[in-house]
Amino acid sequence: MKQLISHLLGFCWLVCFTGTQCFTSDDDMCQYSTTCPSFATCENITTGYHCTCKRGYISSSLEEHFTNPAVKCVVDRCQDSSTCPAFATCENVAGGYHCTCKRGFASSSGKQNFTDPTVKCIDVNECSQDPPVCGPHNQCNNTRGSFTCQCSPGYSSPSGTSWKPGDSHTLDCTENLISCQPRILQRDDFKSLCGNSTQHGNQQNNRFCTFLNETSKTLESACGNGNQSISLKEVSTSIDLLFYATAQQSNGSKEEVALVATIFLQSVESAALATARKSPGNKTQTITGETMTIVAQRVTDNCSRAGKMIELNAENELMSIDCMTVVGAREQGSGVVAFISYATLESILNNNFIDQQNLREDVKLGSTMLNSKVVSGTIGKPGPLSKPFNFTLEHKQKKEMEDKIICVFWNLTGPWFTEGCRLLRENSTHTTCTCNHLSSFAILMASHAIKVFQPSA
Repeated sequence: MKQLISHLLGFCWLVCFTGTQCFTSDDDMCQYSTTCPSFATCENITTGYHCTCKRGYISSSLEEHFTNPAVKCVVDRCQDSSTCPAFATCENVAGGYHCTCKRGFASSSGKQNFTDPTVKCIDVNECSQDPPVCGPHNQCNNTRGSFTCQCSPGYSSPSGTSWKPGDSHTLDCTENLISCQPRILQRDDFKSLCGNSTQHGNQQNNRFCTFLNETSKTLESACGNGNQSISLKEVSTSIDLLFYATAQQSNGSKEEVALVATIFLQSVESAALATARKSPGNKTQTITGETMTIVAQRVTDNCSRAGKMIELNAENELMSIDCMTVVGAREQGSGVVAFISYATLESILNNNFIDQQNLREDVKLGSTMLNSKVVSGTIGKPGPLSKPFNFTLEHKQKKEMEDKIICVFWNLTGPWFTEGCRLLRENSTHTTCTCNHLSSFAILMASHAIKVFQPSA
């Protein structure tokens, strides 16, 4: 098709040669089958026309719309998901296409762009790169196409204990300063009780203070003085010895026995929490010794769903606590929780420490007894809980119909109390209680309980 425009004396003529077609600006170019290439559609537009490749095809110039008669419509290989391997993207380029592995993957051929159908995209182990991609006191965990950094056991970061590419926060892991010393040993009443004898070197004359001082040394030694990773198994031997030493104090005064028992309970809790803080995230450690079973867990999954409960089982006793109570309200929270079941501690903390005035019951109790093992629950945080927690204990003696079950906790001053705890459900063999604070707990069973009618106001 050839056109010739002649200019003579200000006039113009359109001259068509034999065997060609002539077009004017008013012609519909899309009426001619040769205007666009095969597998293309023609569309008239205000300024003329353009061609567009049909679905499944792409222009050889990579233009969506074109008029160049040299452009062809070729098969769009990227429309076919099998053109490139898994974990790769397909990209159309001038004259064809190529595949590129996604971030976190590398081609088996070593080439960034490829078309060879035998090439695969292989996961890159970022954790083996030099220099590391994680900072000091971090553990690198390779994931498919990515990686995460997590504080090493015994370390934590204010912003959370893990980080992955794309997170807005940083990870600054510093060592946890852990002490196995129970809180009560730091109190003024203990210092006033044994402080002077310690300062004057006369503690050997005070059997009770000698016991307390040796307890302090045993705990620091058992917990590696707060500097080394330890297991519950390593701690349990020292704790068993501490229990037997505690039992030997049971012939002392009621006040001394209560204080020794409180120190023992807090000591076990501190040792269990110290171990949990240095354990791998979300891993539960369980150790059964001669005198107790300890279950401890470090929680690092940021409580991925609302209402998630953490359950710890020690022999036939169960503790259930809300995950957010353990880790706190922070989005990147972490925490520790421990549950301890003592084998025979109820024989020491027996009826001598039951005062019906502290039980706040609307019944007159007959004979009473601790009808379960003593258990302890702790998250290492003082004060009331954001949500109550539940514990289920097995009865030592089967409950009869007329018996009354009371949920009690061990007060620092000695006697058993009921404030903040209530019965949730019971049957003849087990009782479940709910409490708004953590401490040491037991089930009190009273026989021949008689209802007390309060006079109306």
